[in-house]
Amino acid sequence: ILLHTKGLDLLLQGYSDYRKEGGTGLLWIIGDGNELSKLKKMAESYGVAESTVFHGAIYGAQKDELIGQLSAFYHTSRNEGLPGAVLEAASLGVPCIVSRETNVLEYITSYNSGIGLSENNAPRIAESMHHVTSMLQTGELKTLSANARKMIQEVFDWNVIAANMLKIYGA
Repeated sequence: ILLHTKGLDLLLQGYSDYRKEGGTGLLWIIGDGNELSKLKKMAESYGVAESTVFHGAIYGAQKDELIGQLSAFYHTSRNEGLPGAVLEAASLGVPCIVSRETNVLEYITSYNSGIGLSENNAPRIAESMHHVTSMLQTGELKTLSANARKMIQEVFDWNVIAANMLKIYGA
């Protein structure tokens, strides 16, 4: 866990605001690291320790099964290359809520496969959580789920990437 870099402090604060504004549900955090105890203390200080589940490090089919159960996948990084976790979640049909700094915001937006945070801060995160809750209730989240899979197939599939590389380099 890279608390600051991955924006987990923002995610916890946004989740806390969401809960204070009447939001429901659990926040699942998957991963491990030397900052985990600090993150758990933050959850306590924000008053969301009881509704935050720390799953620790999980791999393979077990991780896919867990991520597949999510209503939405949040990636609130302050800086990122290309986040594999977002691609994994999208490939499982989980709508992704991402910061601009994840470098996938353009894809998420153009494919309507999640929500792009206009600003990477607690108020926008809380607002997006309310929006996800609303879309879950109306069934709109199913469209985002299908679009997430489509995005992976059309942009991030290795066969598509290889074909594009061949076009670029004229092989």
